[in-house]
Amino acid sequence: MYSCRSQAFLFSHVARAYSVSYRYLFARKRRPPIGPGSDYKNSLGAVHASDIDYALGNFGLNRRYRWQQADRDASNTFSGYVIKFVKTGNPDGKNLAVWPGLQAAFQR
Repeated sequence: MYSCRSQAFLFSHVARAYSVSYRYLFARKRRPPIGPGSDYKNSLGAVHASDIDYALGNFGLNRRYRWQQADRDASNTFSGYVIKFVKTGNPDGKNLAVWPGLQAAFQR
């Protein structure tokens, strides 16, 4: 549901924008919680806003989940893109794979 609306917004923006637009699909499954509910074996998947912990790298502040080194590694990569995008408007940077942007077929 969110993806369809987001896609429609993105393509509408790309058609009218003067610059490149970027998108991502965050699909990393959320870790099992610690404490009540910790016996729940099947995580809900990439739930709404679960990308925020990875973008901000704040695993030390969110102790509700059993974070692993793979989560920290994914966070280091993802936050690198986010930081570069905030600073320059382009997520591509040193030691990061190229993140293709979307742009209208015509140049203004």
